[in-house]
Amino acid sequence: MRVLSVFSRRITGPAIALINVMKGLSDLGIVVEVLGSPDAPYAHFFTELAEHNVKIHKEPFVWNRSSKRLKELAEEADVIHVHDGRSGYALGHLKKSKPMVLTLEGDPYFELRYEHAPFYKKLLAKRLWRYTFLKSDFVVPCSRWLATQVEEKYGLQGRVRPIHNPCDVEKFRRVKHDWSSRVVLSAGRTDYVKAPEILEQAAPNVLKREPKASFLWIGDNTQRKNLYVKYMPFQSEVQAFYEKAQVFAITSRYEPFGNVAVEAQASGLPVVASKTGGLAENVLDEKTGLLVEPENPYALAEALLALLRDEKRCHRYGEAGRKWAENFSPYKVASQYLEVYEAVARR
Repeated sequence: MRVLSVFSRRITGPAIALINVMKGLSDLGIVVEVLGSPDAPYAHFFTELAEHNVKIHKEPFVWNRSSKRLKELAEEADVIHVHDGRSGYALGHLKKSKPMVLTLEGDPYFELRYEHAPFYKKLLAKRLWRYTFLKSDFVVPCSRWLATQVEEKYGLQGRVRPIHNPCDVEKFRRVKHDWSSRVVLSAGRTDYVKAPEILEQAAPNVLKREPKASFLWIGDNTQRKNLYVKYMPFQSEVQAFYEKAQVFAITSRYEPFGNVAVEAQASGLPVVASKTGGLAENVLDEKTGLLVEPENPYALAEALLALLRDEKRCHRYGEAGRKWAENFSPYKVASQYLEVYEAVARR
């Protein structure tokens, strides 16, 4: 079987998870070809894909200019795999009888509410997504929660199978806890959805009772400043930060999956996360971490203190998290995608 996977330039965090899917598929013996922009935020992962015998086509993705090249690649593929409305629109026009699978990393209409873009661009994006949903033979949401949100809303009945995002578990080494600094680590964009202000509000309450604690947020590109939380730009290699932390915190208001939660657990870190969306699926409450009410700085502070003050509990959650994260290995997730490919190919 030959799979063509097309990435537009815009996707970043989800692209990392989907690149792991492609590596897993190649390891299963599937012929995988990836079309991606050479200047995209995920382009440095092309080297990893090549090491797994994935063929890379580095070309700028402009959906209204790439038709000839896309058509050539689509004609050779058995299954087309797209990841957003732009690539879905482009391939939907070209796929003809070839089955197309769409991985869905969020509710696109909901997320457009918080995107800083002119009205006409949001309207165009909705049309691209509407067409992509229409042309997709199968839609794969990244969590069971997301599947329940989108199946009826977008008329996808009978075409949905949720599959969790993979995590390259081997990249994230087991953490050796250093309790001298007691770092609380977070990662992600600093926007309304990720809610960094909840951590900022919780931090003083933690520091009053645990003065040795410190707070670090990786992934801010807005030069955000705060008295209690240190912000750093996006880092392509985050393993070293996981190793230096004692607890990982996720404060999101909305989170379809939460890749960083699985990465943190793979690193042996206990996780404190908002009980929302896919986080309630990939963090096991009272086993690999603690789930707290979203937008509640007091509840977040109490959960962080409970772990910072209990080294044995942190180790227990960390060990359990490491084992739990193995369920998200690229090989296991790719095996589920292969079942989807085979199902759509038989239609």
